[in-house]
Amino acid sequence: MEAKQARLLQGNIEESNVDLVAESVALIDIQRRYEAYLKVLDTFTASDRKVVDEIGPQA
Repeated sequence: MEAKQARLLQGNIEESNVDLVAESVALIDIQRRYEAYLKVLDTFTASDRKVVDEIGPQA
């Protein structure tokens, strides 16, 4: 992101440089991906548990 020439004017209202809609959409996307990754991890954990239960400890 390029730095823009900034000016500070007394009595003016600051404008936001954040696109609220775009950031909200990005946050929802990140949340959905996180949930999907958690589901994958849960599946692997259940799969590992099943293998250990069926084969048993090798000690």
